[in-house]
Amino acid sequence: MVQFLQINLHHSKAESAALLTRLATGNIDVLLIQEPWIVGNNICGLSTPLYKLFYTKDKV
Repeated sequence: MVQFLQINLHHSKAESAALLTRLATGNIDVLLIQEPWIVGNNICGLSTPLYKLFYTKDKV
């Protein structure tokens, strides 16, 4: 079974950190994120070797 998680981070640095803690369990296969924490034109706070981040730069 594929495990999905959907979350709206509301551009929050703290919520991004909490999400990384949740991802450390390794029980999520696909994560759908709305409103990530953005600085400049870069998504921040979601760097982890456990997952691959896919996004479009023109929508950041």
